[in-house]
Amino acid sequence: STIHYPLSTIHYPLSTIHYPLVSPMPTSPVHLILYGFFLLLAGFLLAFAMVIKVIEAGFLLSFLAYGSSLAGLIIGSYGAASYARTKR
Repeated sequence: STIHYPLSTIHYPLSTIHYPLVSPMPTSPVHLILYGFFLLLAGFLLAFAMVIKVIEAGFLLSFLAYGSSLAGLIIGSYGAASYARTKR
């Protein structure tokens, strides 16, 4: 199976396609735990700043704070489970 590009006459097998602009996300459990922690912290700080009226609370900003906290919780939990699985 080959991929046909309209401006190229070179045909590459699917197994040799490399995507140089897409860097793989580090999947180390410690990295995932740290990413989750910083997302949770960002969500908390955004929500806290809205509560003490440092920044004006809007729907989009509230949704961003919630989404950041939820994503941090999910990513951090996955990282912690991966860490526990590798240490078994």
